[in-house]
Amino acid sequence: MLHNGHVVTVRDRRLGPIRQIGPIASFSATPSLITTSAPDLNEHGLFGRPDSDRPTATVGAGHRLDHPLSGITIVEVGHHYAMPYAITMVAALGARVIKIEAPAGDHMRDLIPIPEAGGHKVMAGKESVIADLGRPEGREIVYRLVRHAQVFALGLRGPAALEMGMDEPSVRTANPDIVYFNAAGYGDSGPFYRKAMHAGTAGAATGALYRQGGAWLDPSQTVHLGLDELEELSLRFGNGSAGDAAAAASAGSALMVAILALRRFGITQTAVTSMLIGNAMSYSDDFTTYAGKPPTPVPDADQYGFHALYRIYQAAAGWVFIACPAEGEWRGLCTAAGRQDLIEDPRFSSSPARQAHDAELIVELDRTFRSKAADQWESQLGERGVACVQVFEGSLSQFTCTDPGVRTNDLVIEVDEPAFGPMLRHGAPIVFSETPARLDPGCWAGQHTHAVLAEFGYSETEIERAGSGGGRNDLRVGL
Repeated sequence: MLHNGHVVTVRDRRLGPIRQIGPIASFSATPSLITTSAPDLNEHGLFGRPDSDRPTATVGAGHRLDHPLSGITIVEVGHHYAMPYAITMVAALGARVIKIEAPAGDHMRDLIPIPEAGGHKVMAGKESVIADLGRPEGREIVYRLVRHAQVFALGLRGPAALEMGMDEPSVRTANPDIVYFNAAGYGDSGPFYRKAMHAGTAGAATGALYRQGGAWLDPSQTVHLGLDELEELSLRFGNGSAGDAAAAASAGSALMVAILALRRFGITQTAVTSMLIGNAMSYSDDFTTYAGKPPTPVPDADQYGFHALYRIYQAAAGWVFIACPAEGEWRGLCTAAGRQDLIEDPRFSSSPARQAHDAELIVELDRTFRSKAADQWESQLGERGVACVQVFEGSLSQFTCTDPGVRTNDLVIEVDEPAFGPMLRHGAPIVFSETPARLDPGCWAGQHTHAVLAEFGYSETEIERAGSGGGRNDLRVGL
């Protein structure tokens, strides 16, 4: 992280030197700089800078786009999840994405036992072209596509990219005026850039297990446990990392910055990010150190929450989660729950008192919440502005597919996937009022090879000679 410039030190007027996360990416022509710490409350006045002092930019008056990124073509070379899903989100905003796949297809397609189930999320809205990058003919396909693109997106380790001719000098030989975007595991140089990185290692390196494990990472909690008990305990941490998703969100954001520089100022440059910084951003408070910093809170041994007013409780039917740490929220909770006596109790009359008697407050609230069903508590407390929700006792996918609020807000939509037919999947990553997203289904490996190569001047004979005639048929997977 030090080598990549992911760590900076800034000086705060109250706390002194603060070592913290730096920029999420390096940009060769428009470098990001973090030189100041967070502002004090109201440091810049009620309304910030006057309007006359605000920077302005023109974006082509009168020119209307069908989608936010209409007119941007991206050639993608990478596999698995982190970088490809970043490009999926960019494709949803209207960019044309031509995904280069090996003759056997992206490894992600067969990562789980059901064919294609692992890959549909990272193929959405893309055109798939088969090209064997181990052969000169396959590399030439990429170079020809790059000549007509604005962005080249790479998700491979440096040695592999060099061997395949996808390194920056080779790509820029084909098109000097292209945004070269690199989103590898550890970056494009330094002591680890040759190493592989996956979701689990990215999460472990940046503290995901610490956040998930909480109190159980204290050796005194587990030193006397037997093997069977430790195996049972390990189930708590079975899904302790969002390593790919965190990296994809960060990479997508970095690419959008590079595209913004291209569109606003015509700047073509190299942008480099990593799975490491994407995951570190998810735990940026842990990646902030200064003298006297208090310890990071951890969940209790039951993993119900951090303290009495930020945790889950069992109700008469189901469970609820409450979040009301502020004084006004605490009083609202007591009033809505009919427990005004707790406000007057000396043990809970102030925030320091509640902290000192946290275990006793948990007992009191546990008794209270067991008196009604979870849905009743959500309704009753919600009417008073208290953050309380019924816990959904199923999988995340079940929730996103069945919750009416998710469907009403188009966070989940239905598409006709090539492999599975009509199915529910995520909606647009961002919703714009004037330039809607483009939510297309995924694709088979090589589905667009002939059409795309013919568009860029290849004859049928040349396509076959290049080793790009493979790919999968359109037989749907039976479930």
